[in-house]
Amino acid sequence: MALFPVRWLPGDFVYRELAEQTLRDVVRRLDLSSTLKSVRVRVIHHADGDHARVAWIETPRLAVRIESDLGNFLTPTGRTAFAGRRRQAKVAPRHFSVRAARATFLHELSHVRDSLTYGIDSSDLPRGRWASFNEAWNVWIDGRLARRGLPSLTRSERWREFHSTFQPKPRARVRTRRVFDRLWRAEVLSQHDLLEAVEILVG
Repeated sequence: MALFPVRWLPGDFVYRELAEQTLRDVVRRLDLSSTLKSVRVRVIHHADGDHARVAWIETPRLAVRIESDLGNFLTPTGRTAFAGRRRQAKVAPRHFSVRAARATFLHELSHVRDSLTYGIDSSDLPRGRWASFNEAWNVWIDGRLARRGLPSLTRSERWREFHSTFQPKPRARVRTRRVFDRLWRAEVLSQHDLLEAVEILVG
């Protein structure tokens, strides 16, 4: 059983109970329960946003911090219901999307899992390489989630993000797509593999 405490910011987050249940289910799915000391989730009130990020500190068990736009917890109808509101509205439970929340937690906590399992570490990258490295890592994560039938960005959605990050010139588009496909299909990669992919893409 996942006994780690979860702290929510704001503390009165409308979907706190539903989202925390989803979070704990994902932690169990990724077999992270015994490694977590605590989780803090900060929800940013961007109803139409889908940005999220994760950070963690080893103490020696992990203190994990997740920051996510509100949109990652909402159905399309829920995004409309919240749009333009400065404060949270007591909208119906049906506006909470288990799939969207699950996809967010699966993706972000997969970064944690990969760090523990494969030694992936983006903390000491050279200046200007973090975004490129993280996007390559994102592709690898979403490819594995998709193959397992778990909620994630689709291949085409991830490709759009990848293309936007690297913005390849016409001559480099085939090479960029080849690197993307290799990352998407990979089951196991190392820190070196991801750094090599970034080097091919950005030099």
